[in-house]
Amino acid sequence: MPLLDPKGEYIQEHWRTRVTPMAAERALVMNIPPLQTRTRRAHETAAFARANGRFDAVHRALFRAIFAHGLDVNDADVLGTIAEEAGLNPEELRLALGTRAFTEVVDADVALAARLRIHSVPVMIVADDSGRGETVLGAVPFEMLGRAIQRAIERTEKRAG
Repeated sequence: MPLLDPKGEYIQEHWRTRVTPMAAERALVMNIPPLQTRTRRAHETAAFARANGRFDAVHRALFRAIFAHGLDVNDADVLGTIAEEAGLNPEELRLALGTRAFTEVVDADVALAARLRIHSVPVMIVADDSGRGETVLGAVPFEMLGRAIQRAIERTEKRAG
């Protein structure tokens, strides 16, 4: 599947009308990435980080790399720097990427997303204590997410009541 042109009308309009206002509302630094890139290696890097107890730091750094700095998160050097700054060994990451050590982990995540009918990002599943979930698609206003959380709380309380 070809990547979209970041200068194309679809991307520009989507950012102008949805992403930029939501980012501003949340005080996030988010710029249109200057290039569209494949993210498979970034997902494998995140899986490597999870296996080594540094997922949160790497996850945040990946988003900063893309949306604040416009870096290519398919580039092994960029990923090595992110890993190192998160306290991981960049050479171990490069070896893991080269041998595709985390391919199965990422494939399992992709398969789970397909079973849950998740085909875009961002997505959140807000579940009650029984595991019954409500899917919230897109970068929605806080109020919308809050209502989904409130419904999950009410279902939990109703069952406990």
